[in-house]
Amino acid sequence: MEIGTLPPVARLESNHWTTAHAVNSKDRLARFLSAEINIAEGDVSLSNHGETIMAHPPDKESDLSLQEWIRSALEHHRAIKVDMKEPGVIGTVEELLKAAGFPEAGLIISADALIGPGGRDPLFTISDLAGLRKLFPEAVISIGSTLSYKETLSYGASDVENFLKAKDTLGGPVTFCLRLDMFLKNPGGVAALLSEHHVTIWNSIPKTPADAEILSAVKKHVSRGFIDLMDADGAPVV
Repeated sequence: MEIGTLPPVARLESNHWTTAHAVNSKDRLARFLSAEINIAEGDVSLSNHGETIMAHPPDKESDLSLQEWIRSALEHHRAIKVDMKEPGVIGTVEELLKAAGFPEAGLIISADALIGPGGRDPLFTISDLAGLRKLFPEAVISIGSTLSYKETLSYGASDVENFLKAKDTLGGPVTFCLRLDMFLKNPGGVAALLSEHHVTIWNSIPKTPADAEILSAVKKHVSRGFIDLMDADGAPVV
């Protein structure tokens, strides 16, 4: 398959790529593949038996393996965002992406490696992401941070500084993950990121479902970014 058949997300062009969030089951995968959406975001975890599956913690079971998820995206010429949820999956993620020959132009690899507003110590480190960068030099590394789920705080100068330090360490194409409610509380807090860098805006449900009005508000602030929003039913808002 030619790289050109995939959305070239690694170029981080001034587009709002459409994303389907939490494509972690065969049913959600089928719905994603039947829609005109560019990127499948999926969560990679370990089952109780140590298998690498598509599941968001605390879930430990799934009917969809990482291998099947990658293969389906390749066959249907779709880009993917591999959102790693625990360090134990790193080796298998590397192995299966390399074995599949997944084009780096259509690959985003994500992990929470920083502490954000109200967050706990992350499971991943920037060194973990640096190791992935060596193996996938042209892929987009999506830098996330741990956050409070008890309250809506806002991003500030220290968060911007941590994101930029991580970018300097990793090099190559990167995007900074910002949660919708914290972003909209004070967009000016990350003005330095919005003006010169690439961001990803995402939301969690049922805490903060999105709709067309919220999507429009986000687009007013974000000129270069991945917008990964879901409505109350978990469907992509595009």
